[in-house]
Amino acid sequence: MDHNWTDASGSRAVLSAVRRREDSPFVEIAAPLVLENARPGTVGVRIDWQVRGKLREDWPEDWPEIEPSELFVVYPHDWRPNPNGTGYLHSFTASFPVRLPRSEQLTRLDVTATARDAETGKPLSDSKSLRWDEIDAHPQAISVEWADATSPDYVKRHPIGPQERVATLLQRLRAGSSVAVIAPRRFGKSTRSVPIDRRFPQQDDRKQPDAQCRLRDIESRLSGDESDGVCSCPPPRPRAR
Repeated sequence: MDHNWTDASGSRAVLSAVRRREDSPFVEIAAPLVLENARPGTVGVRIDWQVRGKLREDWPEDWPEIEPSELFVVYPHDWRPNPNGTGYLHSFTASFPVRLPRSEQLTRLDVTATARDAETGKPLSDSKSLRWDEIDAHPQAISVEWADATSPDYVKRHPIGPQERVATLLQRLRAGSSVAVIAPRRFGKSTRSVPIDRRFPQQDDRKQPDAQCRLRDIESRLSGDESDGVCSCPPPRPRAR
């Protein structure tokens, strides 16, 4: 077991002390950790925790314990290769409920952890001393405001998934082919049709009736609230030569 380092040089994460209720007599500190293993096998683990100092001294039984407190199983698919060495890693989070010191600020957390085999109780490795020297005792709340719609220009700059296929759709439309955009509701079908419409050459409707019709059909069908998730365009009409 070890710290889940934030970079290759071995920097520890800055922890946050969160009070779940305003009148709570303790705070909870979440710390990122990793288990290390030579091979990605199935391992049942139970961890014994000890917080050094007085942060959990005379801890009442009805107050929360350090998590994970019960045994847990790490399966082969839960391990990932160690990018900075050999073996495999499994990331997890430990939660430490502790008191806030009255006489001094909470600036450090020292923990001793022993990982044991869930069946035999034998230590899987030597006990590990863990230490964090930076704790934010008054973290600011993070507010996330989601926009109702995504700007087509943003999609153009940062395409993901099917949005990367705009060039293919343009090529097929210019060739007079039909296209179909299939996705669940609120999956960006309308957002993707706008950059297509902007990039398509603006030509006289009398010269390109089928192309302009198909583009209008895409945008009108995809922007409707009654869309069933499928948008299709009619094949080109025969033209007299």
